[in-house]
Amino acid sequence: MGTFIELLIGAMLTPEGFVTEAYLVVTMRNHWSSYYKWLQKGRWSWLGLSRQFVRLILKVVKQEVIHLVIDDTLTLRASKKAP
Repeated sequence: MGTFIELLIGAMLTPEGFVTEAYLVVTMRNHWSSYYKWLQKGRWSWLGLSRQFVRLILKVVKQEVIHLVIDDTLTLRASKKAP
């Protein structure tokens, strides 16, 4: 879980939020390959992460109405291998 938190905080501190920038902006505890393996080969789910995030917000924020805004800005890639 620490790997995710480190990457999340690093991504929030960078202008674009790329993983390499996140790795460089925060003093990480592990080698770069640990984060790569976690992102590429780890067993985790965006859906599960989203559910946990919503549960946390509902538990912490005591409001009758909560507005969720999702930014779907496209990040252009400059690599032939990028999706």
